[in-house]
Amino acid sequence: MSRFNPGTTVRIAHKIADTAVRGTTNIITAEIALTYRCNLRCAYCDLAVFEEDGARRELSAEQFGEIFTRLERLGVERVNLSGGEPLLREDIPAILQAACAKKFRVNLTTNGVFVPRYIERLTGLDGLIISIDGAGSTHDYLRGPGMHAAALRALELSRHSRIPVMVSAVLTSKTSQADVGYLLALCEDMDISCIIQPMTRGVYVRNRWVPFTKAGPLTPTIAQLREVRGYLQKDPRRRRVIGGNYYFDEVIRWYRRCERKSAPEARCLAGKLFISITPQGKILPCSMRYEEGSVPVGPDLPGKPMGERSGKRMHCRGCSCYAYMVLNGLAAMDMNTIRHCLTSMTTATP
Repeated sequence: MSRFNPGTTVRIAHKIADTAVRGTTNIITAEIALTYRCNLRCAYCDLAVFEEDGARRELSAEQFGEIFTRLERLGVERVNLSGGEPLLREDIPAILQAACAKKFRVNLTTNGVFVPRYIERLTGLDGLIISIDGAGSTHDYLRGPGMHAAALRALELSRHSRIPVMVSAVLTSKTSQADVGYLLALCEDMDISCIIQPMTRGVYVRNRWVPFTKAGPLTPTIAQLREVRGYLQKDPRRRRVIGGNYYFDEVIRWYRRCERKSAPEARCLAGKLFISITPQGKILPCSMRYEEGSVPVGPDLPGKPMGERSGKRMHCRGCSCYAYMVLNGLAAMDMNTIRHCLTSMTTATP
């Protein structure tokens, strides 16, 4: 299900090259957390880091509409609506209507439970990203009994409604080769793509790394990452996995860097090619840096990197976020990244 637009691709490529060569700020992607509330308590997710402050002061649908207008003026190409669980908001129809009226692509990430309730409202999206972490037993272990069936129902209903859809899988220590094979078969049967992304191990809060308390036993090892990479390399259905071996090579490098006591800082273009916006309307360099360099959304929006706007230097060891790694690789003119992105242009990528 392709939404490939050569003109858009050329425009994005020009912005990335401009950032890489001249160091200018060209915000391509904005991740907007509509809420930090969630109906699930996934085994690997530590929402307590966000929820206490975030659940009480969410912007209204009208205020998010103003943010969409400013993002459009800024020339943002893609907006991803996320959470928490974004479909928990009762005013989600109004938010979707305001976002989809703009020129940028609009994607929404969901656990799928409330997709049937809002299916008619979701038809205007450019992409619906549904979380499925593997086969039924693995998914339900991580997300709760019955959640795999709910996610599959959402996936099938979305396909029936002709909504461009893809799968996002969180890779943990519980992920087996059978789970990877299941995801490849599912995507092959439905003619869709997927992202397989290792679980988040923590976040930065006020420039300090805060590990998730649940992360330890579920964090995949380097050996497991290599096993998944090797499995994908041999399976012809690997074309369904966006990023492929390039992405897993980058994640493995990140793991190695985290294991060193004096690890070098990661190169990241957060705040220059992408930004995150909290439910309260604060701008962050990325969703991994809670309140670091945050400023209220205003008429100006980012005109320079977030680190410069805050007056602080960002310290970052890296992350497993696919979108950030790929944009960093493109800006570095990394040929493997460019090749993977070009070969995935015909899919409904986020």
